[in-house]
Amino acid sequence: MKIVIAHAAFNDVVLAAGVYSWWSRSANAAPTGVDIAISAVMLPALLWSANLGGTLVYNYVRKEIQLRLMIADFF
Repeated sequence: MKIVIAHAAFNDVVLAAGVYSWWSRSANAAPTGVDIAISAVMLPALLWSANLGGTLVYNYVRKEIQLRLMIADFF
């Protein structure tokens, strides 16, 4: 459950930072230092969140397949 919360929280933070970065860049033609810093932090956070999501899917699918194989063997 902790992974689900961390995955959702990081996705929300990256989304909020992306919206802020887009909003601030739409007002100015050139990105500021803050925009570049946000982008530099967003990419690793997004990749880490994607890794957490992949871990969730891998663990769920593996358990689901094992369960289906056990049921198929039972019948």
